[in-house]
Amino acid sequence: MQYLKNIIAISLVLAFMGCTSDFARTPPLAEDGVLDLAGWDFAKDGSVVLSGDWEFYWSQLLTPADFSKEPPDTQTGLIAIPSAWDGMEVDGQVLNRNGYATLRLKVLHGNFEEIMAFKLPAIMSAYVLYVNGKEVMSKGEIGKTIETMIPRHKPDVADFVAHENQLDIVIAISNFQYKKGGLINAVKLGPSKMMWNMKKNRIAFELFLFGTILFMGIYHTCLYLFRSKDKTPIVFGIYCFSAAAYTIFTGEKYFLELFPDVGHELYTNCLYVTLFLSVTSVVSRLTF
Repeated sequence: MQYLKNIIAISLVLAFMGCTSDFARTPPLAEDGVLDLAGWDFAKDGSVVLSGDWEFYWSQLLTPADFSKEPPDTQTGLIAIPSAWDGMEVDGQVLNRNGYATLRLKVLHGNFEEIMAFKLPAIMSAYVLYVNGKEVMSKGEIGKTIETMIPRHKPDVADFVAHENQLDIVIAISNFQYKKGGLINAVKLGPSKMMWNMKKNRIAFELFLFGTILFMGIYHTCLYLFRSKDKTPIVFGIYCFSAAAYTIFTGEKYFLELFPDVGHELYTNCLYVTLFLSVTSVVSRLTF
């Protein structure tokens, strides 16, 4: 029973790793593709989550230059961010995960006197990010078919310099691999130092969990080696090893910091193996 309590405790910690708030007051929400930051002080209020209604351009991989054309590109509608485009209805058809789109947000009246940065989640499953007409970050290769795109989803921090108090943010996204498409996790905006500290603190916490749970796995494996009649320690040890691995495959995905050239398919398979081992070890314990 004690082992099951430990398993539940570890699982709860892993499940709620990212459920902390990074700001002291409620941030404003974007309306009709515009976010007004008048009165927002990054030094006092912290980073701001770019949530709310973004402009949505389905089946279009646009660049900032496309928005200055005459006539401008046709806007499909608005999409609430963070959320997937799955389930949205466009021209009488319900969208699924597969496809590509461009999202756009205008940020007004911001205090952008210092170097700013975005704290970007793992955007599924390839994207290009532009700010005020310049590309500031990309992951993988966007494309209009599964053959022409290269998936790569990894959290990151994108620094940029804004020479005015407003931003024109454009994100082109394509997805044919992940179970959900679009910007399903929050994008945060703040001073560069604040965003990098946020990333470093998250990695430090995840590595602390990794080391702690890994040590528990090694300890219980050693117990089994000296007392092999009782299979409970080795089952719990396997669970700890898989849970430890899970901490570096999710969240900030530190595994990809160590092995940046690992392909999407291999990374996904490794993640699924950790989940499979953790579940089967719990099931095996219940059958003993």
